[in-house]
Amino acid sequence: MDLKKWYAKLSKNQKNRLYLQIGALIPLLALGMTGRMVVLILLFPFMLLLGPIWCGWICPMGTLQRISGLLGKKLFGHKHNNFISKKTHEKLKYVKYFMLFGMMGFAGYYILILNGTVDFVISVFMATVVIGVILSLFNERVYCRYLCPAGAMMGLTNLIKPRTIKRDANSCVSCSKCDNSCPMGIDVSKTTELRNPHCISCNACVDSCPINDALSVKWDKKIKNIKEKVINK
Repeated sequence: MDLKKWYAKLSKNQKNRLYLQIGALIPLLALGMTGRMVVLILLFPFMLLLGPIWCGWICPMGTLQRISGLLGKKLFGHKHNNFISKKTHEKLKYVKYFMLFGMMGFAGYYILILNGTVDFVISVFMATVVIGVILSLFNERVYCRYLCPAGAMMGLTNLIKPRTIKRDANSCVSCSKCDNSCPMGIDVSKTTELRNPHCISCNACVDSCPINDALSVKWDKKIKNIKEKVINK
């Protein structure tokens, strides 16, 4: 894969996303687990409005997987992201919810019952991250798609967020570019409103769409009405 051609094809929005991910990578890794948790807590009110923007725009684990994925595309070409079948993907994407409850249960039992240390729990968590980053050489964002407990929890904001991606079936030409651009393997072309809990709010699908307004980011009507009333006052 030619990285220059790949970069040239990115929309302005996706280039800004790339810059933010790379710029935040070292500072967030340097902050450590506690520091990243503080950033997450500060971002949570915004995620209630916009969805899991941490996952799609900032998370250092996501950035590392993106780098790993680019290397994988260089190594395997068109085979990259095809090592896991669609059928298998549909089953595996729910594993992260078992990871969420499993990690919570393990951490509680190990720390409260066995008087273990938090450091060991973090080490187990980081081991799954390393595995996910390595496997992203073969398939896109393996850790995000199948293993991330934090992503499983934050993804639920997609169900209630007022700012959503909507698809106009009349304008859509079913080219599947939105599906192919989605790093989480979501079939965007089969939805009317994207409230999939696996969405990471990266907007790659919108930016890849060749038809104006076939895919668009919109605020929920109720929220929009409230905003208009406030502005009019």
